[in-house]
Amino acid sequence: DILRRLPASTILPHPTGIVIAGGCEIGENVQINQNVTLGTTPEEEYPIIEDDVTLYAHSAVIGEVTVGEGSVVGANATVIEDVPPNTLVAGNPAEVTKFNCRRNSCPSCLAHCAHTSSVPSFLP
Repeated sequence: DILRRLPASTILPHPTGIVIAGGCEIGENVQINQNVTLGTTPEEEYPIIEDDVTLYAHSAVIGEVTVGEGSVVGANATVIEDVPPNTLVAGNPAEVTKFNCRRNSCPSCLAHCAHTSSVPSFLP
């Protein structure tokens, strides 16, 4: 649905090429970067994006999966399985790169992200 409403707290730093299937659930304070896809399956299964999640450029979350609160999805990652809360995932298909990682609050995670090719070095 082109008229889908996002929570007022949604952060869209580069709102270009973003695709959000109509049945997706998006929590508060979610950052969605350019060319992100939140897509459905042929069975019409939709992702759930919990609060305080960051989705970096060109990432895709497909089907009936949940991206847990505070998690970070690296650039170009394809998520097809649930992501636990406070976790960094990267790759295609996405794999856990770091646990106990919360957006903007974990110095070791930010340092790790800065050295991971799937995540930009200019984290917010």
